[in-house]
Amino acid sequence: MPGKLDVDGIEFGGGFSLTRVGGSLRLMRRGVTVLEINPTGLGLLGTTPAAQGSAYTQTFSTADKTHAAATAADAAAATATSIAAAMPAAAPAGGTGATAGAYDTAANRDAAIVTINDLRTHAIEMDLDYEAILVDVADIRTQFNAVRVDLDDLKRLVNSVIDDLQSLGLVG
Repeated sequence: MPGKLDVDGIEFGGGFSLTRVGGSLRLMRRGVTVLEINPTGLGLLGTTPAAQGSAYTQTFSTADKTHAAATAADAAAATATSIAAAMPAAAPAGGTGATAGAYDTAANRDAAIVTINDLRTHAIEMDLDYEAILVDVADIRTQFNAVRVDLDDLKRLVNSVIDDLQSLGLVG
C-alpha cells in the first residue's frame, strides 16, 4: 500500500507514520511513539527526548566483547578442627631448700614427664590446626585471584558497551 504524504508527515502501510509535532519529528506505529527527535535530543519508545549525557571517562581502556564465565567459586569451607588434648597443669616444682626445683621423688619426676608429653601432644595438635589454616588461606587466595580475573573481564565488557554506545552517539 503506497504511503500518504501531507503537510504534517507521511503515513506508511502497517500502521507506521512519520509526523511533525511542534518542533519534533515522530516515528509512530499504530499510535505509539517509537522514536522522537527534537532540538533537545532523541527519545526512544515513548521517552521524552533528552540531550546526550555527559561523556564517560574511560581510564581503563582495554575492551573485549567476550563475557567469560565466572572463574571464582565459593571458597572451601573452613577446616573444622579441635584440639583434643587438654592443656596440662604446671609441672610439679619438686624439692625444697637446697634441692628446690629438683625432681627429688619418682612421683615428681613422673608428673614432669606426663606434663612434658601432654605439652608435646598439644603442640602436635596445634600444628595440625596451623596446617589446616594454611590450606584455608590458600583457597581464599585462589578465589580472590579468580574474582580479580572476573572483575577484569567485566571491566573489559563494560568498556566495549560504552565504546559501542559512543559510536552510535547514544552516550558521550
